[in-house]
Amino acid sequence: AALSYRMPDQTIETGVQVRMLEQGKYHSPLALSLRATIEGENNFTDRYTTNFQPVISHAFGTRAEVFVDPTFSLGVPRRTLTPLDASTRFGFPLTPGESHNNMIGIGNGISVRIRPKVALMAEWFPRTYGFRLDNSTNTYSFGIQRRTNRHVFGLIVTNNLFSSTERTMIGGSGGLRIGFNIERRIF
Repeated sequence: AALSYRMPDQTIETGVQVRMLEQGKYHSPLALSLRATIEGENNFTDRYTTNFQPVISHAFGTRAEVFVDPTFSLGVPRRTLTPLDASTRFGFPLTPGESHNNMIGIGNGISVRIRPKVALMAEWFPRTYGFRLDNSTNTYSFGIQRRTNRHVFGLIVTNNLFSSTERTMIGGSGGLRIGFNIERRIF
C-alpha cells in the first residue's frame, strides 16, 4: 500500500509499506512489515531524507498489540547549518549530535482495544545513533484511535511538533501538543 503525508511546513513524505509476515500464519509468533519512505522539504523540491523501517508486532488475542520499529534515516538535512559555513551554526561550532547526516531510532508502541473499533495507544521513540538537535528530547505520544472499514482516525497528544518519520526521531521540544491523524488503507 502507498502512503503520502504533508506537514504544515511544506514537507511531504511518501512511501510504501508491504506486509511480509502475518502472526499465526506458518506458526509465526510475530507480524512483520517493511516500510520505506522519502521526505522532501519545500513541497518535495529539496532536502530529501530516506527512511527504512521494519515494523515488528505481536498481538495478544484481540485486545492488545505491541510494536517495535527500528528506524534508519539517511541524509537527514541539518537545518541548523548556515549557507556560508557548514561547520558552524550562527557563528558557533556544531554540537557532536548535529554533525551527523544519518539517524537510528527504535520506536516502541502499544495499542489496547477498549471497544471493538476503538483503541488507546502510546509510543516512545528513543534515538540510538546519529543526528541530534541541541536541547531536544526523545519523542513520546499517547492517544485514542477509531477504525472504520478503511480509515483510522487518531487524536494524539505528543511532545513533538511534527510527525513525519524523520522528524519523529529528531525529537520533541518538551511541551505537549494535540494533533489529529487520518490514515486510509488502499487494499
